[in-house]
Amino acid sequence: MLLDVEGVGIGQIKTRFNNLVRQFANNSKYSGREGQEIPGDERISYFEVHTGEKQYEAVFYQGNIELYNEKLNSLPENREDYENLTPEMEKEIKGKLETITDGVFGILYREVWFKIVLDKDKFKICMYYDNKYNQANGEDL
Repeated sequence: MLLDVEGVGIGQIKTRFNNLVRQFANNSKYSGREGQEIPGDERISYFEVHTGEKQYEAVFYQGNIELYNEKLNSLPENREDYENLTPEMEKEIKGKLETITDGVFGILYREVWFKIVLDKDKFKICMYYDNKYNQANGEDL
């Protein structure tokens, strides 16, 4: 987890948050859904953030989901296309499916998310790098 050392006011936090969203969205190493920026006409309130009534968060995944979508789209679409496969074709399709599965789950297991928090009347960005591959499952405590 990372937390800004210095907090900022209402006028700056939206700009900082949206800049961070754009940096992740424009980086090919990450995938995330569209529309995570705070709209220009959104009014951020100390009270709503402090009480948890309003949360501003963005989530990205380490990996490019488009690469796996391309592989998925290259697979045969119809059941009939699978009926007369040669062993070589079966092996190729199995390899693509394993790549897609490993890749998609690998992306979902490496999550980066950040949110706006209020600390001593100043807004800060709190960022989490959550790599589920590095979780201690009792063996390395």
